[in-house]
Amino acid sequence: MKRKIVRTISFATLVFVLTALAPAQEWPGNDASHRHQPPTCTMAGRAGEYGYTWTGTMFFPTGAVPVAAVGRGTFDEEGNFEATQTVSRGGTISPLTVKGTYTVNPDCTGTITASVYDQSGNLTSKVTWATVSVNNMTEAQATMTSMVTANGTNVPVTITSNTKKLFPGHEIRLVFPYGEGHANR
Repeated sequence: MKRKIVRTISFATLVFVLTALAPAQEWPGNDASHRHQPPTCTMAGRAGEYGYTWTGTMFFPTGAVPVAAVGRGTFDEEGNFEATQTVSRGGTISPLTVKGTYTVNPDCTGTITASVYDQSGNLTSKVTWATVSVNNMTEAQATMTSMVTANGTNVPVTITSNTKKLFPGHEIRLVFPYGEGHANR
């Protein structure tokens, strides 16, 4: 009988403590007025400067070729971005410029559609990526979903990317040929 009473009191105490603590929990970065709403991702949250790497394999009729890249890109709040990257394709090194657009959904998934140019400004390929923002939008993971060369050839790929915001928490002014934007990073 004593054991049953002790268990009942212990359970009641645990329920009381958990109930008292529950209202104090908040989503990180949200004030009390947003306490019961889950955080969402936004275009403004993506805006800023990033460093990234990507690695994988391109599959040509002649065989598989390993590829890797390192780059730096800038995203504005309107869904535009520009980047420079150095790519190693089967050991051949190429500096490239990338320009395109991106989307961010409230659930933190998104897409990137980009045109890739060589040093002379010639289009080399068009690529698309499926993305997910993580770590309070300071990082993103991606997988390339499509690569089409300038002559229209579809190149099967297995390529993934890791991206990190260079200066999280700093405010910047972004200047692009298509307009000026103000962003918090």
